[in-house]
Amino acid sequence: MGNSDSKGKQKQKRSKSPPQLRSSVSPPQLRSSVSPPHKLIQQIQQQSIVAKQEQKPTREDEVVQYQQEQVQQVLDDAILGQMLDRLNTEFVPLYNPILIGTNTLPVVLKIETQKGVQKQKRAPIDLVCVVDVSGSMAGQKLDLVKDSLRYLQKILSPEDRISIVTFSTDAKPYMGWIRNIPENKPFIKDSILKLKVEGSTNIASGVEEGLKLIANRKYKNPVTCMFLLSDGQDDEKNVSDRTAQIIEAYAIKDVWGLKVFGYGKDHDAKSMDLIASLKHGTFAFIEDIKKASEHFILAMSGMLSLYGKNINIQVRAADGAQITKIYGEDLMWKIENGVYILEKNFLVDGQSEEFVIQIQVPEQYKDVKPLTALQMIITGEFLLNDHKFSKQQVLELNFSEQQSQANPITEIFYLKAKSAEIITQAVALAEMKKNDDGIQLINKMIDEVEASNQLQNPAIQHLLQDLQKSKEMCKQQVFQQQGQAYMKNKGRNLIMKEQVEMEYSDGWNSEQEENMQQFKKGGLQLSVCDMAEQRDDSDVEVQPQRVGRFRRGSQQNSALGTPERQNSVGSVVSGGSNSSIKRRNQSK
Repeated sequence: MGNSDSKGKQKQKRSKSPPQLRSSVSPPQLRSSVSPPHKLIQQIQQQSIVAKQEQKPTREDEVVQYQQEQVQQVLDDAILGQMLDRLNTEFVPLYNPILIGTNTLPVVLKIETQKGVQKQKRAPIDLVCVVDVSGSMAGQKLDLVKDSLRYLQKILSPEDRISIVTFSTDAKPYMGWIRNIPENKPFIKDSILKLKVEGSTNIASGVEEGLKLIANRKYKNPVTCMFLLSDGQDDEKNVSDRTAQIIEAYAIKDVWGLKVFGYGKDHDAKSMDLIASLKHGTFAFIEDIKKASEHFILAMSGMLSLYGKNINIQVRAADGAQITKIYGEDLMWKIENGVYILEKNFLVDGQSEEFVIQIQVPEQYKDVKPLTALQMIITGEFLLNDHKFSKQQVLELNFSEQQSQANPITEIFYLKAKSAEIITQAVALAEMKKNDDGIQLINKMIDEVEASNQLQNPAIQHLLQDLQKSKEMCKQQVFQQQGQAYMKNKGRNLIMKEQVEMEYSDGWNSEQEENMQQFKKGGLQLSVCDMAEQRDDSDVEVQPQRVGRFRRGSQQNSALGTPERQNSVGSVVSGGSNSSIKRRNQSK
């Protein structure tokens, strides 16, 4: 295996020519390699002193400005270099060296972002929650949705913004964009508690209203996400097709993520799954609605620790090798001219993603010389500064006359990927009333997993539990009720790392671990006073406190039915427009 990095591509800036000096001494030349910033600064300062000692420049202020710009450029390069160093890529074949004459070989592409030593300031988020308030949500389901939204409010920081769209027969913007600062918390809490049920179900209209809120923003946080929650069947057919048309029609250029939650046994799992796939999103089947809040906390926590956006991963075969399959290609990958392409909205910080590739080694390749079998390039933008980055990786295979030991990591992920494919095939058979055939497929996969050398590994034990439960869910009497939803969700979980599972914390990132630990220990109790957070008394730029559907001259909020009132730190913003309100330090 070989590895080559390319420094993050930065936005092009107009270069300024250095000021001319009387002597032949030029401003210091900086090396392009990334070194510790303090050493580079010392170099520049020392060379600057030497230059001044030899000859005083005619325009000393311009020289100083030029040098300061160069120092800043070096610091920027160093930061980008450090960010890129935290992105690790690796091809891990099942065997390497491989036996001469081997035909097919599973390979894992591992992409991992390591958390920085110091906790990084995260990018603020705009979260729109699209909530089903149809009649079937009455009672415990809607109460749990209210609790879940309030838990999210506790996780969000003051820089984050939240909005709510409700849908039943029709959809409406229930609460416009509002920042999660202490002054606004009582209003947000009150709005959540006043959610009430009405009408039937029109999922596509809810998504459209959510897109309107995203599209019409004048101020935007760096991260945007939509949560879609529903428990029921849509009133009209082809809801996923109609939703796809709406998303395409809006053609929002900003990067935004979509997380879909379907809970209860009566929701349309197939349609919800298809809707999630429209934006490379995730679909969570909440079998036990009492755990709805935990699903929300995990999903939200995953959005609070992001490394990059607009991620593009391209994989191609080389030197006569062929890619015969990338598991999950029907869910995530597209193929163009033999190149496998995966587009992701975001890359999560502190998380590892694994993609299982099956390659065919050239039959005529009988030599012991290394073979470059795969090439990969990943590109994207760092979240906080929009600087572009890229990184490349190749797989070099070595050959031997003796078989080497199997790599345990690759074996585990290969079995998980195969199991996901088998579960998906079993769902298709069960949908054709061939439930027994689907169960036979799962049984064969169970036998293969039990024969693995990694049988005692906790990940393999979890996989066996998933297969056993999928087999039960494939039985005709339970498949239509809840089996279809469970199996579809499980098939995605085993392939997509973004599909975080409730049962297995080994797949959680640090934000998810921290917030779930707080939740289980009672640290996110809803009885805690929402106003307990400390305020920053320094000068800060506060973005719009309330962006709602108030109309000038109106005494009522059309969505909430509450009187229009003055915000404690700024006036109500009417017409959905945004403005900035500066809060000054009163002590000055």
